[in-house]
Amino acid sequence: MCSEGPGGVYSVGGDAAAREPGHFRNRDSPLLGSSAMKGDAAAWRGAAIALAVTLLLLLCGLTVALCLAWRKGYIMKSKIRRLFIANGNGKENHAYEMEEASECGSRENTDTDWKWRRRMAVKVTLDLATANPNLDIKGNEMSWTDERQRRPVDVLGVFDERPAVLGQVRAAMPGQYWEVCVGENRHWEVGVAAERAPRLGQLSISPRSGFWVVSRWEEELKALATQETVLNMAIPKTIGVYLDLLQHRVIFFNVEKHKLLYCFVEPVWEDVRPFFSTGDNQKTPLRVLPLDQGGQHSTLASSPQSAI
Repeated sequence: MCSEGPGGVYSVGGDAAAREPGHFRNRDSPLLGSSAMKGDAAAWRGAAIALAVTLLLLLCGLTVALCLAWRKGYIMKSKIRRLFIANGNGKENHAYEMEEASECGSRENTDTDWKWRRRMAVKVTLDLATANPNLDIKGNEMSWTDERQRRPVDVLGVFDERPAVLGQVRAAMPGQYWEVCVGENRHWEVGVAAERAPRLGQLSISPRSGFWVVSRWEEELKALATQETVLNMAIPKTIGVYLDLLQHRVIFFNVEKHKLLYCFVEPVWEDVRPFFSTGDNQKTPLRVLPLDQGGQHSTLASSPQSAI
């Protein structure tokens, strides 16, 4: 049925159209299209955020996996090294040690290497509770005497036969460096010793028993490694010792020449302390040289040249 609408315009089903004004207009309304577009944009934005979070989590997981794999490989390599060392002193072992020692530093670039490590200088004091009773200790100097020194000692805590003493380091640093003036003395031992290392009786100085030490006996300079190594180089008057707690290594330097002296391939996996032994035939006392945190001697009198 046709009916006449306002203004003489005819429409079909006039009653229904009248009851639903704008019915046909809403179908093509621009407002409806805008809402749909906004909904689509929000959905895409949410999907992009979810994808970004997923990728970030995957990246974090991959990083952790790589770190764990590297650590596992490093630990395995250290175990293999210890097995080589423990199973004898054959050619394979020596070749492996030479390969590992090459990682400690290059002899052509040790000046920079030494200067960098020297900035990790720490204050070392001598622990009287560990000193051989015949060692005369004054400040940071030590010398052998024929008379027992009058000081209270714990007989189980001292070196009763070896003319040695341990040092104390009050610094929680991943790298620790100190210097020892050995002068022209023909007998001495310098390095680090584990807390568990024996102190009583005749001692076997090697990493197996908890000592990482370089020594001089007459005209022979040695690294007292599991396989003793003669160091065919100029005998230094001042020794630099660097304890690398991150790489678990002990590195020795010739301070006068700014060169690498020796790097132990046997890793340090335990608490260690500075170790000093004077021998019983000294020209001058062994002396721990004071260094500031920048690696410079605290006073002019403390320089290696003036201390010798």
